[in-house]
Amino acid sequence: MMDRCDTIRDDLPLLAQGVLEPVRAQRIERHLQTCADCRDEQALVALLRAPLVAPAGLGERTLHAVGSTPAPGSVRTWRTAAAAAVAVLAIGAGALLLTRSQDDYALLENGDAAAFGWAMRSDPVLHGGVGLEALTDDELELLLAEMQS
Repeated sequence: MMDRCDTIRDDLPLLAQGVLEPVRAQRIERHLQTCADCRDEQALVALLRAPLVAPAGLGERTLHAVGSTPAPGSVRTWRTAAAAAVAVLAIGAGALLLTRSQDDYALLENGDAAAFGWAMRSDPVLHGGVGLEALTDDELELLLAEMQS
């Protein structure tokens, strides 16, 4: 019965949207008549799909509250400055990361594994520093054996 309920519950949003085939929708409706758990799930789906309605007068009260307490000019200036600083930092950090990753690719192309620290030096294949073509036959056989085990 649980498998059937799982299938029914998966289809409840489609039933609420009215996009199920009529035969499938009728089967689900019949199941809902006998299964309280699936009816509860259907009620949740209906609640989630219901449009939100603001309490009466909320818009007017909000406009009144915002309009009655204007922020002082110094606060607005600080807010603007803070927003500008965050934007500059975000752009600078993005540019730095982009430049750094381009430098990393250049180091990889030049084969400078030492720039990537101990992990790159200890296993350059794993970290993309060396291609398989640079390995000897013995190293390739060892690698293949490790992959097969």
